[in-house]
Amino acid sequence: MKVTQSIIDQLNTESLLKEHQDAAIVQELSVLTGETASEAMRHYYRSNMAQRIACGEYGIQYLDASVLARMLLEENSEKATPSAP
Repeated sequence: MKVTQSIIDQLNTESLLKEHQDAAIVQELSVLTGETASEAMRHYYRSNMAQRIACGEYGIQYLDASVLARMLLEENSEKATPSAP
């Protein structure tokens, strides 16, 4: 495969978009939970959601940051709620 400037530019753009999305999710988590940015960042990067976004599972990375933050909180609340026997 020949690596062209176009490919390099595309990779750089995707990387920047990912960083921006991560920051937007962390900011939204901070607003929704009242956590500090540091706590929200820890919360996000320890989640399964962060891994699924990084892998692009089911195109999840294209959802809005506020939607992803709410999904992450719902996912965590489901884990914290014990299921009935």
